[in-house]
Amino acid sequence: MAGSDAGTVDVNEVDEDFAHLRGLLDELPFMERTRDALVRADAAAAAVEADRRARDAESLLAQADEELVRARAARVEAQARGDARLVEACECDELFRADSRGLREGPAQTLRAQADAALERAGLASIDQARAALVDDGTRAAWERRIAAYQRDYAETLARCRSAEGQGDGAGSA
Repeated sequence: MAGSDAGTVDVNEVDEDFAHLRGLLDELPFMERTRDALVRADAAAAAVEADRRARDAESLLAQADEELVRARAARVEAQARGDARLVEACECDELFRADSRGLREGPAQTLRAQADAALERAGLASIDQARAALVDDGTRAAWERRIAAYQRDYAETLARCRSAEGQGDGAGSA
């Protein structure tokens, strides 16, 4: 705020600053909604990513299930043929496939629980709702810039208004 002298206050600038501050306060509910939408979009993105990881793990588990079914079928066929060496090899393969499946089951369950928890934290009922709440990178960046610009403008304007109030209080003293 510039005055004609270092110690004087330009009343027009002060009035403009206070009017601008009132305008910023009027805009506050919109900025809060924008911030809330950004937070919601972040939570939705976390839920979508958690769901992707869970689906990947579940796919690996399903693949392990299929491999185990094939190994069991091969063992049964080997037993029907009466080939003891083949039965022994098939039993080893079946045990390996069962172990592989077991190693994939826990992570799949854990990741699904994490995905469900991410949905709950986001306040969303389904992954479809989470996907619908996503925003593209351009929109996200625009919201972030707008919020940051608002916060800077508010802080600077508030500081000028407080300074003007302080100068106004001491204007009569030497």
